[in-house]
Amino acid sequence: MKKLLAVLLAVGLTLGAAPMTAFAFDEDEYDNLDFFEIKESNELLYPGQDYYFETDWQGTPIDDYFFEYYKVSVSVSSDDDDVSSSTVRRRVDKAEFVKNEETGEYYFHFRAGTSFSYTENLDVHILVLAKDKENTDKRSWYEFDLTVGYSDGEVTEVIRDSQYDVDNNYPAIEFDEDLKQCRLDFEDGSYFTLRLSTSRKFNFGYSNIPNQFVVQANPDANLYFINFYARPRFANADVLKLKVSQDMKYLYEINQDNTLTLKSDDNNNGYFGFTTNNLGAYVASDIPLVSPSTSEGISSNANQSSTPSHTAPGSVSALKSLVERSFSNRFVILKNGTEYGLLDRATTFSAAVSLDDMDTANLYLYTYDEVNNRLIQSPNRPTVGTDGKLYFTTNTKGYYVVSEGALAK
Repeated sequence: MKKLLAVLLAVGLTLGAAPMTAFAFDEDEYDNLDFFEIKESNELLYPGQDYYFETDWQGTPIDDYFFEYYKVSVSVSSDDDDVSSSTVRRRVDKAEFVKNEETGEYYFHFRAGTSFSYTENLDVHILVLAKDKENTDKRSWYEFDLTVGYSDGEVTEVIRDSQYDVDNNYPAIEFDEDLKQCRLDFEDGSYFTLRLSTSRKFNFGYSNIPNQFVVQANPDANLYFINFYARPRFANADVLKLKVSQDMKYLYEINQDNTLTLKSDDNNNGYFGFTTNNLGAYVASDIPLVSPSTSEGISSNANQSSTPSHTAPGSVSALKSLVERSFSNRFVILKNGTEYGLLDRATTFSAAVSLDDMDTANLYLYTYDEVNNRLIQSPNRPTVGTDGKLYFTTNTKGYYVVSEGALAK
């Protein structure tokens, strides 16, 4: 398997040449000189996340000279007879070269959109064509396929009844062609009555992970989050009832840029109700909320990367003691600076740190806000790469606590 590059240095990325286009190209008319390569991945790529793939030009990464010599085009299409190329292009947000300003190296940047349910994985065919500017008959091209979807996106059941309890472990479902309407009951007590039309397959998966930007902008609020991450969209607008506690007074929708739109201020016996033709991300609160100032999308992932330092044993003894007194979890502490604050954009960090005896499939990330003496949970879960390093994405700086499981006494 070729290496997936999901991390970059913490420096500015600039858009390189060859943004996504559509072009006609007959490969049989030319010889492929085969002098460059993109080191793509055959892993399942999640919608809304940014992926950066390493490049190779005759033994070294692509740099500015490549674009001086060659005119470069990127084409996105479909190799699936059942999916049109125009459908694939609508679902792809980014397929382009970007430059690491510190090293001068170029990476291939890919991101699929989140406004689709992905009940079936989407196969994306990409062709990158480089033509010699002085002799356009001299050409090299590189083709590869990427697969986009959710790990729980495979349809597991066909629904024929007018009421169905959604299992959040198997949230992708298909409705029988004769079914006209179905009430969907979610595990948290929320429900949605859906009038069915042509589309019959949807992913109703959701999480309750807090949006860190909303949390940071509203430190005094009592918040409850629900995020339908596959963003299922329907032909008809129907009533969604979200179950919340009685003390919640306001319900907001969290937009892609993290701004908030008030959906309801009427808590009716523990339910907020409103009409919608798509399921998105929502937050309920006991007080009015303000929108975060950041413009980062809720689905953003590895925009940049850096390597935080592993904290020396005695340098954060107070924080270590605080976590040990308050919680029973195993944990490690790292740092990026010593004062809590916000970064300009979401950044992916990597660190070589010992996670012995910790369940690395169940890691959580927190940033320590010393002024308010609180740990802020990130919606992004840390992972361990194939190189054994710890990877996590955040827009905060300061001291980080990575715990086994959500912090609990």
